[in-house]
Amino acid sequence: VCGGDRAARLVVCKGDATKLPSSQRFDRVLCDVPCSGDGALRKTGMRAYRRWRCADALALHDLQLRIALKGADLLKVGGRLVYSTCSLNPVENEAVVFRLLEARPDLALVDHGLGTAWRARPGLATWRLLVDDHRGDG
Repeated sequence: VCGGDRAARLVVCKGDATKLPSSQRFDRVLCDVPCSGDGALRKTGMRAYRRWRCADALALHDLQLRIALKGADLLKVGGRLVYSTCSLNPVENEAVVFRLLEARPDLALVDHGLGTAWRARPGLATWRLLVDDHRGDG
């Protein structure tokens, strides 16, 4: 689309998002981060279920946070960051958002603004952290 200052711009990146240059600022940033995929087990089937481990989410947490922080660095003032996973695990969702907001007090959690047709629930404030897999002691 052409149109000078108001031209639409879209940048899609595949690779290490933590290394994106911060020279550009954007109105909207989508951080669709790598995740353990436990929210997609129904779609991916039993093979993925057998490979899933609690430790996967723990191992990804710091990377997810670094990507979200980089996404925040790329925002214009007043911009909107969307953090996305296909996980149901609060370590990959609420905990990352909590740490992002803790590290960046200039950011605020806002309503999605999509109205009542889009169902949403508040995030968890507390959760149990499971660290051991398939042994019943985690």
